[in-house]
Amino acid sequence: MGRLSAELQLRSIVRTRLINKQARADEVADRVAELVPQVHARKVAALAVEAREQMKLRQAPLLLVREMARHKTHRGLVADTLARVMRKPDDLLDFLAIYWKAGRVPLSSQVKKGLAAAFQRFDECELAKCDRRRRIKLRDVLFLSHARPRDEGQAAVWRTLIWGRLTTSHTSMPVATAGEDGEQSSD
Repeated sequence: MGRLSAELQLRSIVRTRLINKQARADEVADRVAELVPQVHARKVAALAVEAREQMKLRQAPLLLVREMARHKTHRGLVADTLARVMRKPDDLLDFLAIYWKAGRVPLSSQVKKGLAAAFQRFDECELAKCDRRRRIKLRDVLFLSHARPRDEGQAAVWRTLIWGRLTTSHTSMPVATAGEDGEQSSD
C-alpha cells in the first residue's frame, strides 16, 4: 500500500486529535504546516469546518485556518472559514495566540475580516464571560479587526467592553454555562 495523500494525512491528524496532545503538539503543528499547502484550499477549509461542527474540536480548526492564512493560494477562504469555526469569544483569543505563537506579525486582511465577522455574533453575556485577565483581550481583537457593530445596541455593548466595564450583572444568564449551543468541546 502506498503513502497516504497529504489530504488523508491532514485528516488523520485532525481526526485522531493529535493537535491537542501536549507532548507532541509542536511536532504535529509543524506537520500540519507542511501539509496544508499541499492540499487544495477548499478541502482544508471544509476539514476545518468539519472539525469544529461535527467533531466539536476547538484548536484543530483554528490551527488549520492559521496555516491557510500563511499561503497565498489558501487566503481567499480564510475570512469565511474563520468566522464559521468560531463559536465562543474565547476562540478569538485562542486564534490570536496561535497566530502569534512564533512572534507578533501583522494580521492579514482576510484574518481581520474573519475576526470582525465572528465578533459581531457575540452578545453581551458571552463577551462578559470571556473578558478576563489574559495577555490578549477582547478589546484588542475589536481594535485589530476593525469590526463594525450591527446596530446601536451592539455599539453600546462594545463601548462598555472597550472601557472595561462589561459585567455579567446586566445579563440574565448565569456565568458558568457550557456555551451558546450547550456543547462541550472535546479538545
